[in-house]
Amino acid sequence: MSLLLSLSNLSEIQNYLNTMPITLAMFSSPDCKPCKDLEPIIASAAAKYPSEFGFLHIEALEGNTETFDFYGVSSVPVLILFRFNNPVEYHAGFKSKEEVIQWLSGKMV
Repeated sequence: MSLLLSLSNLSEIQNYLNTMPITLAMFSSPDCKPCKDLEPIIASAAAKYPSEFGFLHIEALEGNTETFDFYGVSSVPVLILFRFNNPVEYHAGFKSKEEVIQWLSGKMV
């Protein structure tokens, strides 16, 4: 089972976020090249920090624009760091593996 959970329904996403102290959510689109390049990096971070963070992959699919609108995501890729369902940091664009690991290492509780 992947440590990078894929969800698209806003209610399911919020339920998950309410259960995790810290979650990194990746918003992407199936036709986005930087998103495809970023996904294995986020999966690698999920493997490195399996108990410290929750990891979500939220893909722009037909019918889930509500989720993107709710979180103010208008372009992809976007990374949002949540603390108990509260977005605390946004990053738009690609991040290297080193940047993601460094960013997360400073966010542990």
